[in-house]
Amino acid sequence: MNLPSDQHLFSIKEAAEVLFGKPKDKWAQGSYKRTRRLVQLGFIKAMKDGTKTYIKRKDLAEFLGYDE
Repeated sequence: MNLPSDQHLFSIKEAAEVLFGKPKDKWAQGSYKRTRRLVQLGFIKAMKDGTKTYIKRKDLAEFLGYDE
């Protein structure tokens, strides 16, 4: 999947959609939890702003194996 070219910060939810696609129903949280765990384990670099967690485009691309 391609990263949106105009977006430089991704929330956990947005990153989960890039990594795993949109959930089939609004109650599905598996991809959100998986993405959060990848951040917590340090596989994806992220930064916190208060209670919000954001992933830089560069770090998400690096995790996906893209050269930007």
